[in-house]
Amino acid sequence: MSLFCALPALAGARYLAPAQESASANIAADSRGGLHAAFTGYDKPTGDVVYYRYCAAACEAESNWREASLEVSRPIGVQIGVTPDGKPRLLITGFGSGAAGAGRMYYYAECNDSCTDRTQWSLVPVANSAEGTFTGLFEFRIPEHSFAIDSEGNPHFAYVDANYIAEPDHYGTFHLTCRAACTDAENWTETNLAMKPSQYVTELWDQVALAVAPGGKLRLLAKVYALDKDGTPLEEGLYYYQCDAGCDSLDRWQRTRVIDTGYGSYPNPTWDSTSCPTVARAPYCSPAPT
Repeated sequence: MSLFCALPALAGARYLAPAQESASANIAADSRGGLHAAFTGYDKPTGDVVYYRYCAAACEAESNWREASLEVSRPIGVQIGVTPDGKPRLLITGFGSGAAGAGRMYYYAECNDSCTDRTQWSLVPVANSAEGTFTGLFEFRIPEHSFAIDSEGNPHFAYVDANYIAEPDHYGTFHLTCRAACTDAENWTETNLAMKPSQYVTELWDQVALAVAPGGKLRLLAKVYALDKDGTPLEEGLYYYQCDAGCDSLDRWQRTRVIDTGYGSYPNPTWDSTSCPTVARAPYCSPAPT
């Protein structure tokens, strides 16, 4: 995992994991300019470790970074976010036990002070999903954008559970969030965003990207094999979704098809001051698609 830095008077790179194999990596900046990075170990002896690193300033110097290692069973990927007051939050994807179809586990981790001290971190499993036929082909190589922190410091996460044979009662695309005491799994709520006209007919989503626009408004991009409410197939492609309030109800979400999808990495949306995604700025959003 490497970090590239380009400033007016400085350009350089920092490889954050020279002493061991590493895989998935993510980085975020806080409001004071500090950098928070996280990456997973890979294979023995680091196969059950997620690393968190922090640098307050002059991050081109290795001596300014501090590190904590977190024990997580067989991690695959990690995403990082920072609250408005600079506290790091992690969403970790790991291999599941396989029991009851749980091929993937999703862990939420948070720290509120002295975060390069591993004892200051709390971690809790918040969801699991069944493996699909081609699950995991590129998990170590494609960065995901399915985890975000809103302006109130609340975490949001989206994931796909699309193995009907393993979990027929939990099939779709789910948005999870928590408003308080988020290291208690009971405080997380889940909403299925996939259209499900009947028990055996459900949309299939892939490559979900989630972001929080100004004012806490939720925005999603995903490759969707879309259905109408009556089950009529719609044109597949990259779809844009938005919800401004009451997002635990599917009826509050609006969507529009943006473009055909290719076979590249996950979309990475950003937002302008009107809460429109730059990936679909015109003519799809002016400012709110219907």
